[in-house]
Amino acid sequence: MNELKKLVYMINHEENFERAQGMLKMLNAICGTRYGFLSGRVVRFENPDGSVAERFKHCHDLYVELD
Repeated sequence: MNELKKLVYMINHEENFERAQGMLKMLNAICGTRYGFLSGRVVRFENPDGSVAERFKHCHDLYVELD
């Protein structure tokens, strides 16, 4: 399992959602990404600059996508 997948797994399974949000914020800051949450899981948006409806209409579970 690669390092990013391990980190996403840790964020997805963090019981304290505020802590998970902080972890995701740091990941985005360090990697220059714009990942978000959907139902407590880290997601990748196809269009992170779109409207809220557009972002969540076309998002993908990041953990599932990573090899």
